[in-house]
Amino acid sequence: RSTPKPSSAASDVYKRQEYEVLMFDKVNNTNIVDWTNVGSELTKTFTGFSLVNNGRYSFKVRATDIAGNLSNEVESLEFQVDNEKPVVTILFEGLEGNEKDLDWFAPDDEIVMNWTGTDNGEILHYEFAIGTTDSTDDIVAWTIAANDSSDTTASDQFVEGKDYFTNLRPKDKADNVGDIFSSDGFRIDGAPPIAGKVNDGVAEDIDFSESTTTMGVNWTGFVDNESGISHYLVSLGTTQGGEEVRQPVDVGDVKNYIFSELYLDHGVTYYSSVTAVDSAGNESKIVSSDGFDVDTVSYTHLRAHETSLH
Repeated sequence: RSTPKPSSAASDVYKRQEYEVLMFDKVNNTNIVDWTNVGSELTKTFTGFSLVNNGRYSFKVRATDIAGNLSNEVESLEFQVDNEKPVVTILFEGLEGNEKDLDWFAPDDEIVMNWTGTDNGEILHYEFAIGTTDSTDDIVAWTIAANDSSDTTASDQFVEGKDYFTNLRPKDKADNVGDIFSSDGFRIDGAPPIAGKVNDGVAEDIDFSESTTTMGVNWTGFVDNESGISHYLVSLGTTQGGEEVRQPVDVGDVKNYIFSELYLDHGVTYYSSVTAVDSAGNESKIVSSDGFDVDTVSYTHLRAHETSLH
């Protein structure tokens, strides 16, 4: 049911005698209700018919003064019938600038809840909550989101060892409230990975290298019992933990790496260093190898020379 109100644009220099109102179907270009005389009343309620979902309608009003002069028609703004619930289509947790769905966060992270929704009309707002099970709000009570596509909450209100779920509920401009949509959940990990051992070379640890352009490094024993190791950062320097030769590079979740395009100097000791990073972004302590020396003199020639002297 709808209640149109005549516009002041329907005024006349003569005293108004009566108004007429009709209801118009904008989609089918036809009258739903023909001109209806409402006398001097300024409102009219139409009942007894069913409007079509997604239909677009308007009202028209005209006035007749005491002399029988008919005013121009004045049309209301268009309105749409909407009896469908809005729907959340995507909901996930991540970090600012990272559009990936993350399952683990560090205790000092600012967690960003991202979502999209759809409606046959227009969504008015979203309410979100956070609970220890889906559809609940025992951690963050239901509140209207400040943004129509994301909101942020500090992770310091969560504890390790529990599952948390973001829950979202949309409402459209026709006051239809959608069903609660829950994320796949997230957890907190504040513990860094346990450090392991780093060796120079592609297999067993070496102490000397004849190459000045390439060098391998391998590692074992790094462990993370919570979110799991995501990747390793590997560097090369002239000091333990240093990166004078090669700054830390993300090599993925592997156990060895070969530095290439190096410019190593004969007689200098170099150290390979590795840091493990877990899925929450926590980093292990930096572990360095015991070092290797670059020696460009062939040991085969040296031994042959030594033999010839005996």
